[in-house]
Amino acid sequence: MLAVPLIVVAFCVVQFVLLAHAMVVLKGAAHAAARSALVNKCRPFNVSEASGNVLGAAVSAFQGKCSDDAEAWETAARIALIPISASYARNQSCDYPEVVVKLLQEDAVRTSLNETLENKACYAFEPANVSVEVKWETQAFGVQLTEGPPPISARVTFRVPLLAPTRKIFGAVQGTVGGTYYLERSAAVTLL
Repeated sequence: MLAVPLIVVAFCVVQFVLLAHAMVVLKGAAHAAARSALVNKCRPFNVSEASGNVLGAAVSAFQGKCSDDAEAWETAARIALIPISASYARNQSCDYPEVVVKLLQEDAVRTSLNETLENKACYAFEPANVSVEVKWETQAFGVQLTEGPPPISARVTFRVPLLAPTRKIFGAVQGTVGGTYYLERSAAVTLL
């Protein structure tokens, strides 16, 4: 009689620890997205830099050399989320960078982990499982008034997979990919 409640409590403790670990990894994914956006996202118009060289600022704004590469910061976040992704078998093909799994396989302890790594990459690169929002923290109407690069913020939202026995206790939602139960969690980071 006492075994069933103890097993349920044990599963809940394990799930709580896994969720805490997931939040740490999710925060790291937000950092990865923000760092990638520092390089790949167009900077806002800077009044203090333009005031020193009005002609140069006008020419560079007219030429429009900058183009945002949203795939770069989304890929950085998704790669960071692979360790906490679900490793359940998938019945469908998915689209993820092959180089990601090859890099993971090089460091794998056993070659029998190849299918698991592919499933994890598939979950992390499923479009519905991850959303990434990146923006510059400008001071007024999208214009930067101070010198240097402005702060950049990134918010990553991820469908954290749950253990099946604890899904009702934690209020999980069942996903469409592989029937994985998940909780949607977010982490935000601002780099100065």
